[in-house]
Amino acid sequence: MPPSVLLGRGLRLFGDTDAEATLAPSESQVLGNGVILATYRVERASRRFHSLRSWTSTPVCCGISPPWPRRVT
Repeated sequence: MPPSVLLGRGLRLFGDTDAEATLAPSESQVLGNGVILATYRVERASRRFHSLRSWTSTPVCCGISPPWPRRVT
């Protein structure tokens, strides 16, 4: 099982075998209709880090896949 981070409302962000995803509580906020905007910091062996911002309805890159519903209501 890859490492995972618990997001708001029971959502999880899963990392792959060579990445670890971290999410600071201060970097996420619940928007209207339960959509969560978050900042992910992915640590990889090939890179120091890669920061990205993504809506939960948008696929996430860098080996991180969104297993949660496209929109949380």
